[in-house]
Amino acid sequence: MESAQTVSAQTEGTVCEPPVRREKKKGIPGSTVKIIAVVTMLIDHVAAALFTRLLFARGYWGAMGNAESFFAWMRENGVLLIVTQVMRLIGRLGFPIFCFLLVEGFQKTRSIRKYVFRLGLFALISEVPFDLAFSGKLWAPGYQNVYFTLLIGILTLWAFDAVAKWKPGKWLQVLCITGGILLLPLWAAPRIYLFLENMFGRPLFGLPFLGQKWPVILGIYLILSGAMLAAYGIYRYKKGEDRAWRIWGDMAVLAVTMTLASLLQTDYSGM
Repeated sequence: MESAQTVSAQTEGTVCEPPVRREKKKGIPGSTVKIIAVVTMLIDHVAAALFTRLLFARGYWGAMGNAESFFAWMRENGVLLIVTQVMRLIGRLGFPIFCFLLVEGFQKTRSIRKYVFRLGLFALISEVPFDLAFSGKLWAPGYQNVYFTLLIGILTLWAFDAVAKWKPGKWLQVLCITGGILLLPLWAAPRIYLFLENMFGRPLFGLPFLGQKWPVILGIYLILSGAMLAAYGIYRYKKGEDRAWRIWGDMAVLAVTMTLASLLQTDYSGM
């Protein structure tokens, strides 16, 4: 009785605070995003592996010879072609969503090593069914599935994180800067040349000496390297030496991983 009166006396005059309401987070749940990514990629792969083969079997390439044969072919196969293109268009959503989930996973995973191991394992497991679906062979080394692209992406993020936390000596900083200035243009120069060649044909711009491949690539490389050097100087002046060498170290990492993706001929390659 006494204890009850004591409690009553302690609570008397106090105001009960209303319960705190937690605001619901707005947006799409992560599980829903994953389902969207899987479904859109499935739609894309069905169109690429099945419907595209059906189009080729029905003489798609042969009908491209002239307008008359193409319109005649379209009257019989137009619906299939449009459905295939729409499905491939829907499938374009899958890859950027997977990239988003990759970055989310990198930020939240407890063990980056296990994350990389799982991606690498699924890349290897997926390669055989991928090759069977797209080339009809058990092993087709000329083109790798998208898991290899994501694997190289997570390795790139891991290396970026390592550069951000690294405290090397002066000479290693200079090496990172040099790598960023020289390596990224080395990857880009031949690809810019191919772009210009496809756009203008040979000789490029109508100038005979530009029809030679390697002098043009060398010229593009020197221009890009000079631009990278100038950009480094400006960035260092504005942001400081420590941030500048780390950014150019990231560019060196990017050049290495983009080259790896190109050599492995992954989906989307170094891009």
